[in-house]
Amino acid sequence: YDGLRDERIAGSFVWYPQPFGLQAEWNFGRGPGLNDAQTAVEVRPLQGGYIMPTYKIDTKRHGIVTLFSRFQHYHGGYKSIKNAPYGTHDEYSLGFEWQIFKELEVVLEYGFVNGVGLRGIDTPGEVSYRDFQGQLLRSQIQINY
Repeated sequence: YDGLRDERIAGSFVWYPQPFGLQAEWNFGRGPGLNDAQTAVEVRPLQGGYIMPTYKIDTKRHGIVTLFSRFQHYHGGYKSIKNAPYGTHDEYSLGFEWQIFKELEVVLEYGFVNGVGLRGIDTPGEVSYRDFQGQLLRSQIQINY
């Protein structure tokens, strides 16, 4: 978005699990966002981040298991999406990371999402970028070498 300023300030905090841990990151600023009338992209306020408490379990025979819960929040424009839709996105999730051995990790996470729809509607009288609610399941296998 040429000519529109994007200014942010952010902070982060990490307390490594021993066995309890906490990660948090938050940012504030101003950036491109679609106006409420959905007629122009303007510089608008934004803020968001996440907080994630963790609990680590060291086992003798089955690796390390880290349980976590995460709350994510963002209110602002999505400048990577055409027209920079503006709104609020909240996500709550629970999950675990299992480091079977140092070369192999598995992550499973289940969450609830309430967020800005990122689809524009090309029909007169219809509102684009309506909010949506949903659930998600994430899985990851990571090989470290």
